[in-house]
Amino acid sequence: MCTSLKLKYKKRYVFGRNLDLEYHFNEGVIALNESYLMKYKFLKVEKANKKIIGIGSMLDDYPLYAEAMNEDGLCIAGLNYPGNAYYHENIEENKINLAPYELINYLLIHAKNVDEVKEISKNIHLVAKSFKEGLPLSYLHYLISDKDKSIVLEPDKDGIKIYDNPYEVLTNNPSFPFHLENVKQYGNLSNKYYLNNLTSKSDLKPFCIGLNAHGLPGDFSSPSRFIKTLYLKEKVEENLTSEEELINEAFHIFSSVSVIKGSALTSENKSEITIYTSVLDPFNFIYYYKTYEDLSVKSVAFKNITFDKKNIVYFKL
Repeated sequence: MCTSLKLKYKKRYVFGRNLDLEYHFNEGVIALNESYLMKYKFLKVEKANKKIIGIGSMLDDYPLYAEAMNEDGLCIAGLNYPGNAYYHENIEENKINLAPYELINYLLIHAKNVDEVKEISKNIHLVAKSFKEGLPLSYLHYLISDKDKSIVLEPDKDGIKIYDNPYEVLTNNPSFPFHLENVKQYGNLSNKYYLNNLTSKSDLKPFCIGLNAHGLPGDFSSPSRFIKTLYLKEKVEENLTSEEELINEAFHIFSSVSVIKGSALTSENKSEITIYTSVLDPFNFIYYYKTYEDLSVKSVAFKNITFDKKNIVYFKL
């Protein structure tokens, strides 16, 4: 389970996610500079030509990003999409053949914004190839945002599907069109003080505030987390008064949909938790995060990083 969003105030925005899993994957902040040589399974090695920072695991000096941003302010997060994500068995001529784990890297190197991602994605062909033998494929869909807009990218059997995302929120299964329909059930939710729309026969008095949000989901399913995140995002954006509040409020939203140990079990009876929360500040190119074990917010500013000869560095969370 995962939750991702873009939160904005005037011309500034942040992007972030909860990563919910029942295990750790040696996750850490990974930054690379313009001289890093990106390797692919089916394409030629190329220089990154961009600064990129994200969280993922690093194997053989290669970044396996769960989410990341580039110096242009393009942000991408991969969220669990099992049973729906489709990868092809064979490469296709005259297409950009990528292994699934290469997708975030390729898009952040080649695109400055969402519109360029849309254009590039028309030629992407995802091939069912893992990083190395023994490592499983990750079946994902993606929230992709820039300063102006957001989209969802879903790899389906008949190709890459791109959906405009006016809500700038994404969770997991089902597919994004389901979430677009599901939102329609919750148009009555409000943060306003109590309104008596039920009866004129008596003056109903509220016994607490917040009753107009009655029906707001609170469970850990992906449709419920989508709705709760959207509700909080909309109300927070309406009430932001400064750019400084952006990061703080983003962490509060993610805390409200985080998964606590023992609250949601997998089919193997293992407990999922929110192993980390990240908030990306593209304007200052700073990566903020906190972990399940340590709720204090840490940050990594790209400008303060010293790179080695391999042009990539890794900071374990």
